Amino acid sequence: MILNKPKFLLLLLFAVFTPLVAGANLVSVHHVHDTILSQKGIDVPVEAGVADDSIAAGSYVFRQIDRANAILNEFVTTNYERDGENLDSLSSVSRSTEDVEELIVEWGLIELTVTDVNSFNFQMSASGKFILDWGDETVQEINKTDTSDTAYSHSYSLNGTYTVKIYGHATGYNTGVSTAAISFNGSTNKTSITGINGTFDGMFSSVAGVSPRFTGTFFGCSGLTIIPAELFGRIGSPVTNIFYNTFSGCTGLTNIPMGLFSGLTGAPAVSMFSGTFTGCINITGSIPSGLFGNLTGAPAASMFYYTFYNCGGLTGIIPSGLFGNLTGAPAVSMFSGTFTGCINITGSIPSELFGNLTGTPQYGMYSSTFFNCSGLTGTIPAGLFYGISGAPASYMFSNIFYNCTGLTGEIPSELFAGISGAPAINMFQGVFMTCTGLTGEIPSELFAGISGAPAANMFNSTFYECTGLMGSIPAGLFSGISGTPAGSMFSNTFASCGGLTGSIVSGLFGNLTGAPAINMFMGTFDSCNNLSGNLPTGLFSGISGAPASSMFFNTFSGCINLTGAIPAGFFGSFTGAPADYMFCQTFYNCVSLTGIENGIWDLSGVTNTSVSNIFAYMFYGCSNITSASPSLSSTNTMKLYEYFTNYATGISGPFKNCINISDYALIPNAWK
Repeated sequence: MILNKPKFLLLLLFAVFTPLVAGANLVSVHHVHDTILSQKGIDVPVEAGVADDSIAAGSYVFRQIDRANAILNEFVTTNYERDGENLDSLSSVSRSTEDVEELIVEWGLIELTVTDVNSFNFQMSASGKFILDWGDETVQEINKTDTSDTAYSHSYSLNGTYTVKIYGHATGYNTGVSTAAISFNGSTNKTSITGINGTFDGMFSSVAGVSPRFTGTFFGCSGLTIIPAELFGRIGSPVTNIFYNTFSGCTGLTNIPMGLFSGLTGAPAVSMFSGTFTGCINITGSIPSGLFGNLTGAPAASMFYYTFYNCGGLTGIIPSGLFGNLTGAPAVSMFSGTFTGCINITGSIPSELFGNLTGTPQYGMYSSTFFNCSGLTGTIPAGLFYGISGAPASYMFSNIFYNCTGLTGEIPSELFAGISGAPAINMFQGVFMTCTGLTGEIPSELFAGISGAPAANMFNSTFYECTGLMGSIPAGLFSGISGTPAGSMFSNTFASCGGLTGSIVSGLFGNLTGAPAINMFMGTFDSCNNLSGNLPTGLFSGISGAPASSMFFNTFSGCINLTGAIPAGFFGSFTGAPADYMFCQTFYNCVSLTGIENGIWDLSGVTNTSVSNIFAYMFYGCSNITSASPSLSSTNTMKLYEYFTNYATGISGPFKNCINISDYALIPNAWK
């Protein structure tokens, strides 16, 4: 049996075959043979003793179909002459060209090289006729009539390397979104698969408009090094999870071949390329243009979710038409993590990479899309998200450009121009985090459309360590924010932005009122060592209520050029039990501050409860403060160290190295 010829697309013998009958005109033997030869290049000789111009009876045509299939596939695959009684006569008017087309098919063949094994197994759910050649002269014929996920296994008499050939033609597929037509990820020897040849086309092609799934088919097959370009052939239309995790964990793969998914056409489907190449750390070369076939239409949820996650060996530019011709409304997590960890992809981000999307933002739609793509260069295209408009969605842009250190130029002022409405959780978390190559000033209108009550993590680490950004923080950057604080809402927003200059303006954070939230201003200006001028009166005065953990942890830590006195009314009024780290390191090493005005807060309603590190290192290193240490409030002159006698000092005291504070000698050692 010869099984080494690569098989390609489903061949339809009579795709352009004229009807077998036209009125009362019957098809001749000569016409049948000529059609086979001219359309498919298959020379099926006229049988001995049969005249060319004789009428082709049904049994004769069936027999020629069987012979054509045998020539095409290099062994007998059908016996329509025997089974033809269940079909209409081919010489009958009722038999249409469309019916005939499905009778001749080229089977698909996949050859797997398995190394150093004494057994091999895999799963297959597709129904149809298949032949398994286990590579040791054991051949197994399967006539599978259902689509249950079935295991097939074989044991070898000797440990060794074998070529397992799977040959056949599917007639139906399991409709479960997590069930692959065929899968090797459950094989006890999946890491021993070291080679693939051939194609699934013809074996697992679209059946009655239903496409097969290859969900996790080669998941964890770390011994694979090369994928045949024709592996999937003419797949059909996308279906949910069609290539979900297909090659995930294939750490031995070295390239992605051009045209791998070129047979895919139609509208995107949910999770269709989710995790497809996740963890393929040794794939090198560029992402092929047109890799994902001919996709058209509206995006689907998670369609490219972490597709190339941690493919650190990929190089070259991202093709501008990589995702086809996408149009319509955004979908949940549609490009979440797509290129995360692709540290060696280079070049600029194509301005039309994401097609022509219009509509309302969706959860996680661009979350971590280019996360840690440090090799990307050039400016961020101003119109990258043009057409997306409406109310913010949770995680919509979180970490999208995280650590894209090679991106340069200014942040386009219109980048998020279409986004308007109430904040959503994590909406701009870490968007430009550690984008050290970005320059220029932060556009004042960057978030102009955002208005309403704060949401957790909404601007957490948005500009963290953007060391190239310059100029003052725009006065109206967050002017639309109003209402009750949310957890980590401005945590580390400008942390380590050493290039920012000028003073912090009053009203920067909009109109915040209500109870504190955990981490709400943790590290907001940490290490912004070129911010200068006096702190504005009332910056946090509207926030009042029960203290929250780490609410002002490290807020101005390392702001060595802030000057003047901390103004009265800078913080609001707090009542109830203190919280861990609530004022820990708030002004740590702000060496240019010169005073603390009376009444910077009202802590008279806070209980004297033992809680760790509530003021730890709060004024550490503020050696130029010459005023007295702060009191509980403007009207209660009791000092912190006099009132909070149960303060637990797990870390050195709040006034350490504040040697010029006027009451320094009175401060207990535990507080300094």
